[in-house]
Amino acid sequence: MGAKIEKIEDIAASLPEWDFLKQLPENVGCFVKVPGRGIEGQILSILSYVDEEHHRRLDLIYTKETFDYIPVKMVGLHMYRDERFFCRDKERFAQLIKDNLPMLLEEISHDTVGSYSYEARRLNFAGWEFWKKLPKRIGPFELFITPDKPIQYINGSIIFLDYSDFEHQSQLYFMFNSFRIEVFGEMLQRNVPVTTNAFTVPTEDAQGCRNEISPVNILPQFSQLLEKYLQEHLDKLQREEFQTI
Repeated sequence: MGAKIEKIEDIAASLPEWDFLKQLPENVGCFVKVPGRGIEGQILSILSYVDEEHHRRLDLIYTKETFDYIPVKMVGLHMYRDERFFCRDKERFAQLIKDNLPMLLEEISHDTVGSYSYEARRLNFAGWEFWKKLPKRIGPFELFITPDKPIQYINGSIIFLDYSDFEHQSQLYFMFNSFRIEVFGEMLQRNVPVTTNAFTVPTEDAQGCRNEISPVNILPQFSQLLEKYLQEHLDKLQREEFQTI
């Protein structure tokens, strides 16, 4: 038999008496335990660990949509659910979090040196020096994620570079996808997705035929695109000139 499905209101009402929450540490490294925000639509925010200085947090939530308890990671303006720990059983979820809390927080900590997949290592991120020449700040955008501390994201992607304007919730960030062997850029403008193809290393010629680009040549070509388009894109984001999706 599956786990009993409780009403989200009943779960919310039971939180003050849930021993699991009382037993969790008040601090883990730079992270501070804070109470959840309650019911917001179909989501019950149970509890969070927050590192405000470095724009990072781990939320423990329950979603009425799928009846799952889920840890949600936030790194800067990036928010994503950790699919390894989806769980419908309340006490099973509690045990999973108790067993894995240090690891979950370490994975999003500002001082953790991230790792690259085998496919990403073929591009030689370790030997890519160009990013070290990039400004730490361009207008209101700060260089937030760098290739020496990449973030494991979703759908086989790694975020290795990110310029963020936290006040206005705008950003330009760059990912490598292990499935497509592709580097590309994505953007938010006032927390709304906007698109660009300017930073994608071409994989087709003018006739639409696929080019077989050696992985070691992708980052040098990407460096040229950064040099050409980075300032322009950040300026346009600041002026809110991109058309929203």
